Amino acid sequence: MSGARVLVHAIEGAALGDGIGDSLAQASLDALSRRAVLLADEADTVVVDGAMDPGWLGFVRSLGLGTDRIEVARDGDGGLMDRVLGDAALLERLRGVGVVEGYMGSAGLARLGAVLGARVMSAEVGLVDRLNLKSSLPGVLERAGVPTIESAIVARDAVMACVASMRSGGDVIVRADVSIGGFGVWMIRGGEGIEVLERGLARSMADRLFTVQRLLDVDCSPNVQYRCGEGGTALVGVSDQRMTAELAFVGNTWPSVMGGDAGLREQSDRIVGVLVEDGYVGYVGIDFIRTRGGEVFPIEINPRVNTSTFAIKVARRLGVGAFVLATGVRVDPGLCFEGFARLVGDDLYAGGVGVVPMTLAHAHRSAMDVMVFGDTLKQAQGIAERVTGAIEEGCACAEG
Repeated sequence: MSGARVLVHAIEGAALGDGIGDSLAQASLDALSRRAVLLADEADTVVVDGAMDPGWLGFVRSLGLGTDRIEVARDGDGGLMDRVLGDAALLERLRGVGVVEGYMGSAGLARLGAVLGARVMSAEVGLVDRLNLKSSLPGVLERAGVPTIESAIVARDAVMACVASMRSGGDVIVRADVSIGGFGVWMIRGGEGIEVLERGLARSMADRLFTVQRLLDVDCSPNVQYRCGEGGTALVGVSDQRMTAELAFVGNTWPSVMGGDAGLREQSDRIVGVLVEDGYVGYVGIDFIRTRGGEVFPIEINPRVNTSTFAIKVARRLGVGAFVLATGVRVDPGLCFEGFARLVGDDLYAGGVGVVPMTLAHAHRSAMDVMVFGDTLKQAQGIAERVTGAIEEGCACAEG
């Protein structure tokens, strides 16, 4: 087993935003450990929170993806990493592994590496924690010498006054220091959004910082991903984020409309260069916006595996031309892979075209994430519309 990897995608909700670390939310996050199979090689072992859907796993394996080496952590209190570290029999089976990888750096991941005597493919916890804070972004960007959006970083109790001051110049966006997927992001458009912001502030920690900016007219939002390690830094890919009007993340498309933009690549290369200089290891995603006036600004650093990382890596392995990643597609919590396959019919992936589930629904999340592949982005978008419609219609009929 020496030289192989163990992948444990234990996600700590409290590290990603206020209000998403409760027990039910944590159970939902633990279930995301199963998608790590999509990043695994044949010789790797993936540790997951619960039993895998055999139909999904068999389908993934039929595409030449993933691994048969699946370990299920025993039941118990705490999150996935706590359960792994408390399972002596599991730890014994994992001994001899060469590398441990996680969703992002954490104290638990570092401890697992120490217990197994394995190298940890992750940055130090302190660096990860710092980069997870939006207030750390200006310092990184200044060192990288890239353009920045004028911002005010203020304490929770000063947010409303700062927003009132900025509103005279137009619409405003507020970002919590720790946020993910649009959670912890508020927009003030005209007179709307103030009450929602006030409720969000009330849920936030008293010492939390917030970034307040004028809301720009955005044309697109590319996400540039890298993998940093002992062998150097490699570009994983560039995709475009799909966002709702409220800036909630609902997926990605690839290839990006800015995939060949030299200016975007220069900025992202400079930023990741600063991160590597500080000792960063592992996957990292850098979010940008391009305004309708053509300006390009970095707006966020995600020091972890990004949701679109899975789709990009799968697309590369399958050799397809394009994908649409649709997250949060509402389904019946009991929908298994075989039921999903019946709903989508001939649109199930085959020969470079069709849909592959990234995640299935489960008891704590009545939604799934799907990757839709095609020769062109237009083809993938058409299939995605048809597939999501079929899923929603089929599940609505089942509920009726």
